[in-house]
Amino acid sequence: MKPTALALSIALALLEPGFAAPPDARTMSDKMTRNFFSVFSLFEAQERSLDVIIARFPDLRQDATMARVEFDQAFGASIKALDDFLTDNSSPDFDWSTLKETRIRAALGEMDFSQVSRQEALDYIETVKKRTKGDIPQHIYQVLVAFHPLYSREPHMEIVNGYSREYTSDGTGKSLGIKVSIEYPRSWEAADGRRPHILQNFESPDCSASAGITVSRIPPLWARLWARLFSEQDNLNYLSSKEYIEEEMPGAIFLASGKTTIAGKTAAFCDAMVTRSAPAGDFTDRQRTYCILHKGKLVTLTFHVGAAGIHTPDEMNAAFLKYEKLFGLMATSLDFFDKYE
Repeated sequence: MKPTALALSIALALLEPGFAAPPDARTMSDKMTRNFFSVFSLFEAQERSLDVIIARFPDLRQDATMARVEFDQAFGASIKALDDFLTDNSSPDFDWSTLKETRIRAALGEMDFSQVSRQEALDYIETVKKRTKGDIPQHIYQVLVAFHPLYSREPHMEIVNGYSREYTSDGTGKSLGIKVSIEYPRSWEAADGRRPHILQNFESPDCSASAGITVSRIPPLWARLWARLFSEQDNLNYLSSKEYIEEEMPGAIFLASGKTTIAGKTAAFCDAMVTRSAPAGDFTDRQRTYCILHKGKLVTLTFHVGAAGIHTPDEMNAAFLKYEKLFGLMATSLDFFDKYE
């Protein structure tokens, strides 16, 4: 018996997750290949499903066509770029054109759409609209973003176009009573920090860029002394100074510092190039750190850029420049909800 489900595009798409970024064709893993098939399974099945809806329900033609057009405007460039990439890197062992016909379109040919109801058609059109807004399994969404010409060139446009998530702390545990929120790209992954003072980490799919929020106690005695001897501006000047950076991160190269406003509060920022030791060898990254004093706590927001293949200062600076607008949007989105309490 042939399977009968208009939601087949979801079933075909839910293969094993775990995608990073557009790889060199020589290093494509089986997992990456499965994720590429996930994307095309979803897209081809979606196209077939919408064709069926238009043919069977003429009154839904306009809605189905509009859903198709909106999805194409959002991710059509991603589908084409991925298709071109796989076609250009085909080989006798990986003939993409043949695989599309034999493994994806052949599977669609086995599907039976004859029992699709009008309500199923309406529900499916809504599903396509939700996908256009980013409501897609994460491993598929990451492929679409990684191959999208705009987002791969200008990462901040992902947030500008509304594809984002929000992290909010509730004041418990490592947040030390601080209720803070921040917006980050939908394609990024968020995870609790492994160290006691790291509240949350955020990382791009290809691991080339990351961000982290930390909350640290200022010892009460120090806080009283600082308040008596120094103004908040003095403290922020110190936290963004070359002396502080070199003391906290031995070997760091101080680049620049300044002041800005985050969540209505004055924040100090500092740029530095930092080399760290790791089991696989020394690792250098370019970072920007924002420091904010809030309710007797030191809240820091740090952005990092660094990846395999990026070695020279010029390469590191170019990589940082690519993400700088995104980092600015994330910093601007940070807010303290407990300021209203």
